[in-house]
Amino acid sequence: MNSRRKLEALGYGTTAKEMERFQRDYNCLPPKRLLPLTGRFDAATAKAIDLAYEVRTMFILTRDGD
Repeated sequence: MNSRRKLEALGYGTTAKEMERFQRDYNCLPPKRLLPLTGRFDAATAKAIDLAYEVRTMFILTRDGD
């Protein structure tokens, strides 16, 4: 599964606005402020998507505050 499909599986679209929303949500996880809010699909964001997808249940629970 490629990073864009993983991003969609995490509940995000692939537009710049959705990419920035993912980056912002990802930065809420410890440690804070790992990704710049660029709205671009760059190498750092692709790696973050892969990591978030690996721990997607925890990521979604943390993001949604459950």
